Amino acid sequence: MHPMHLMAPGSRISTLVATLLFLLGVGMFTAAASAQGAGSDALAKTAQTGVLVLSKSNPLVDPSSAGRAWVDGQATLSITDVAALAQAANSPFMPQESGTVYQSGTSKPLWLHYRLRTKPGGETEWLFEIPVTLIDAVTFFQRDRAGSWVSQSAGDTIAVSSWPEHGRYPRFYLDLPAGETRDFFLRIDHRSPVQTPVRLITDGEYHDRAESKALLLGMIFGVFALLALTCLQQSWIYRDPNYAWYALYSVLVGLSIAAYSGIAALLLWPDSGWWSDASRGFFVLVGTAAACHVVHRVSLVSLSHPATGQALLGLAAVGYSLSLVYLALPRQYGVALVGVYVPLAVATVLTGSVLTALRGDEVGKWLVAAHIPLALATVVNGLAFFDWLEATWFAQYAAVMAILIQVPLSLVALNIRSRDRHSAQIREQEGKT
Repeated sequence: MHPMHLMAPGSRISTLVATLLFLLGVGMFTAAASAQGAGSDALAKTAQTGVLVLSKSNPLVDPSSAGRAWVDGQATLSITDVAALAQAANSPFMPQESGTVYQSGTSKPLWLHYRLRTKPGGETEWLFEIPVTLIDAVTFFQRDRAGSWVSQSAGDTIAVSSWPEHGRYPRFYLDLPAGETRDFFLRIDHRSPVQTPVRLITDGEYHDRAESKALLLGMIFGVFALLALTCLQQSWIYRDPNYAWYALYSVLVGLSIAAYSGIAALLLWPDSGWWSDASRGFFVLVGTAAACHVVHRVSLVSLSHPATGQALLGLAAVGYSLSLVYLALPRQYGVALVGVYVPLAVATVLTGSVLTALRGDEVGKWLVAAHIPLALATVVNGLAFFDWLEATWFAQYAAVMAILIQVPLSLVALNIRSRDRHSAQIREQEGKT
């Protein structure tokens, strides 16, 4: 039987699975865009009075037009001191501007102040939501019925099991009786300059959105698992180790997205704030190293450009080693390490893909198509890392979407290489008979 017929069923299944993964990625990106755009029109008239009036007819609100912000350069004040400072005539709190990147840091927390009221007769539960999974720590302050300040904390460096509300990112319920005006404070602690989108959302609206997002993410990770199993099966059936490497790569990519999206911290390691924080950079490094390894094997670039092939293998080895170094470094240095290694590795992978395409290899064309979006996303995130580009939701999700494009296109390249390999084996066997 001709190898094209022998390979067709497995190749079609794996390609179908990868295509489904891409379509789900498009759905996730669209949902992210919709969520970020929703509720962005805060009520101007409430901003003028400094009090934001919440109504259940508008269940998702961007409160920045009525908020005030201040970066505490000393980090020594208590919530009582900060609340008094917010009311002072010469208060350092300034009107909050949506999208602003605040120059906070480890010893310079960002304080956000909001004055809120709900309409009488509009009894419903409201939450503060910070839809970012990378913030180190967020502490929410509100007064209890006795007038004392109480606090709750969540964030990337805090175990999800100890959060007041378990989820992918921090959220806090407001104690806000209908008709009353109350002050609320958020303290944001992050190791680098931060843009912190804050939303006010009703309990019902939150759960409706959370269910749809959970379904979409669950389907994405299910497809990743199916893709890995399918590749392992093809590796066994066709005795092709490239499929086994690709299965490992798809698992690492799935774990990287799970860590980035907050799903891993919620479901896989909810009791470890340290690993929740460290796992993101760790899986980025390991996944990028695996990508170098896979492209080296699939492109066969060493046949025409040995130096590029050796560079890919060297970067793979370096990436695996740096992933362990990353765990031992202070996080700010680890992030800088990722910021240097990933662009270098992606540039080398793209170079190897282009050189493969230039020698007339069909595999190279698919690898170039797979890695151009990833290279562009790396540039976008690099510019955002150095504050040369606003760190918007688009920059955050660009890398995830690029990966979800890269995975199926790279699989097409792998299928072509495996087909050619088996064709050569069949021709060799036919030549001996």
